Amino acid sequence: MSWSKEHADLLSAHYGRLPVAEIAAMVGRTADAVMSRAKRLGLGKRVSRRHWHPVKGSREGLFYAFANIGGNRVLMHRFLCDAGPGETVRHGDGDGLNNRRSNLDHRPARDMN
Repeated sequence: MSWSKEHADLLSAHYGRLPVAEIAAMVGRTADAVMSRAKRLGLGKRVSRRHWHPVKGSREGLFYAFANIGGNRVLMHRFLCDAGPGETVRHGDGDGLNNRRSNLDHRPARDMN
């Protein structure tokens, strides 16, 4: 299904300002569809412009990538999925440094059981 001009304009105006899930609900699309369209439109957050560092996670031997953004420590997997409070992002292969979209499972915490 193609994107209407109205929905594309809404995405351009709100991507990066509102949670992806909220934009998805506004345009009647999945979060993955919103993120894919945003990437095609060049609206991404430019991961490469950040200085990412490894940090040891709470589980034995697991590391994650983080950056300081606006004075806050932000984990790359949460940054990429635009995860909000109460939402969980899991790494499918258990590798906290593998942040490929296909490896990330982003859902509200209550849906992760």
